[in-house]
Amino acid sequence: MSKELYRDNVCAVIGPSAGDCVLICHRIGAVENEGWQFPQGGIDPKADLISEMKRELLEEIGNDRVAVIKIASGLYRYEYPEGASVNKRGYIGQQQRWVYARFIDAEPQIRFDATDHHPEFDSWRWASPAEAMKLIVDFKRKVYKEALYDLDLI
Repeated sequence: MSKELYRDNVCAVIGPSAGDCVLICHRIGAVENEGWQFPQGGIDPKADLISEMKRELLEEIGNDRVAVIKIASGLYRYEYPEGASVNKRGYIGQQQRWVYARFIDAEPQIRFDATDHHPEFDSWRWASPAEAMKLIVDFKRKVYKEALYDLDLI
């Protein structure tokens, strides 16, 4: 498949300032026990990855006060499922760079309405990486497993 068919994206795995859990966010409109994911979003692949990640974090969770721990070495791709209500300008899926970081603040503030962007999430919580794997949508599970392994989180 051609690279142009995949939207460039960054996925941020964010932990608290101390502890082994990670932040997962629930997509607006998804069933309560489904629709969980890490903050992620489209990026300009020519721009600085960390700057793009922080821009996405600010847009999606209202907090970009993180320290980067590790950047996954791989580029991970997934395709949108057939009939998905995903509108990403003609792409068939996403290709992601993954970043593991920790919040700088001991009690980070998370707000879904911090910017003028339409909120994507309605709630958040801490979860173990293994629990996050169980809560994400099926079509992203393989990528999550590979990337979390690459980041030494599972």
